[in-house]
Amino acid sequence: MDSVRERTVNSAGNRTLDAIDKNSIVSKSGVSYRKFKADLKPRFKTIWLQLFSGHLTLVAIAVLIFLAEKNLSVFWLIPVTAAAAVGIGYVIAYIVLFFHEAAHFNLARTRKNNDLLANLAIGCFLGQNIKEYRIVHFDHHRFLGQPNDTENTYFDPLNARFIAELLLGIKPLKVILKRKKFLDVAENKGKSDKKSFFNIYLIFGIFFHIGILSLGLIAGSWSFVFAWIAGVGIFFPLFSALRQLLEHRDEKADANVDYTKTPHGAATKMFGSNPFAATFGGAGFNHHLLHHWDPQISCSNLHEVKEFLLETEAGEIIKKSQTGYVKTFVRLFNN
Repeated sequence: MDSVRERTVNSAGNRTLDAIDKNSIVSKSGVSYRKFKADLKPRFKTIWLQLFSGHLTLVAIAVLIFLAEKNLSVFWLIPVTAAAAVGIGYVIAYIVLFFHEAAHFNLARTRKNNDLLANLAIGCFLGQNIKEYRIVHFDHHRFLGQPNDTENTYFDPLNARFIAELLLGIKPLKVILKRKKFLDVAENKGKSDKKSFFNIYLIFGIFFHIGILSLGLIAGSWSFVFAWIAGVGIFFPLFSALRQLLEHRDEKADANVDYTKTPHGAATKMFGSNPFAATFGGAGFNHHLLHHWDPQISCSNLHEVKEFLLETEAGEIIKKSQTGYVKTFVRLFNN
């Protein structure tokens, strides 16, 4: 199957959004997609409210751990600490999704402010500069489903080994090394700054996490220290990698095929808008199909785009692409 067909027909033989020319789409009321899109404006207040709700949730989790450590016995404190670690990992995974929004210059009105705010509010969790992430991410859009896709967690089958490698830190390390290799190549080609990987942003991120742990030690809360380490080191990578796999892994993909050598094919999905889907797939990732179809649309406008397209020839494609994260997990696990 050639690359054009992979973009216009999915593995089930169904037509995809890429088969439709954006300029030809007209709603039942006679409004063209071009006109509709021109009237869309990013809702920056909404985006920042959603982003900061993640930061505030981390603070709330920290407060709850401190209170639990003072008032609960060890018997109850252990499961509370474990639950807090899962919560910290989940919330950081949610916050980091907005780094993707910044990669598309949708966090602020100017590109300069967009990158500055992204590095301060989100990059600190990753130890990464938004400019370097942008290089990696844009190649994900260019080569989605191809062996040279730069964000390719979905190349691996979803099974016990996949989850075990995430929990043990093996797969996150592989991702980091692959990203470093890619940025080194980009640096040699003059596409990124010198020392693009090991730079001031990585140092800033390391000291950010050291600072958080130091506050926990100063407060005398070993439970918080353990929860933060486990949340950042185990559960954050788990949720992030699992989300990407669920969004891009084709349900007909062969577990025995090496997709670093054989094209997997472009596959994206639409997920629900319930509280879980809206946070696990925050910053518009629950409408990921639409993002890949028109990448520059703000996450704050994707629901509007969905509603518009449902009233056009693209409506049936949207409906057929609709699924759920849990449902997709069940279908993909050991498939």
